[in-house]
Amino acid sequence: MNSKIFWGLVIVVLSLFKFIPEDIMKYIVNYQVVMVLVGVYFLVKKKKHGWIFLGIGVYLYITHYVWEDLPLFIVPLILGLAVMGLGIKEIVDKRQLTKFSNKNTKERKEKVIEAEEEKK
Repeated sequence: MNSKIFWGLVIVVLSLFKFIPEDIMKYIVNYQVVMVLVGVYFLVKKKKHGWIFLGIGVYLYITHYVWEDLPLFIVPLILGLAVMGLGIKEIVDKRQLTKFSNKNTKERKEKVIEAEEEKK
């Protein structure tokens, strides 16, 4: 995107904040949302530390506005479940990949053997 278009959109969005009531504005403009946006920006730029900003921003937002007594052990629990889910997905993907690749290699070997027999 052209930088002039981007900054034009930023100015338009910021000018629209004037029409948003203040009690709604406190949920949109705060340091937690800024941390989430920085995390998303870093993730878009393919930097791994974006997950850190995103996670901390979401945790702080939830503890401040949604669930004030959120225990800290919930964060590693959710993180562990997410990592475990990614590991399971990786195993399933590898099995599907090898399932299809084994068929192709067997078929290729059979075709090579048939071609060699035909030459004889």
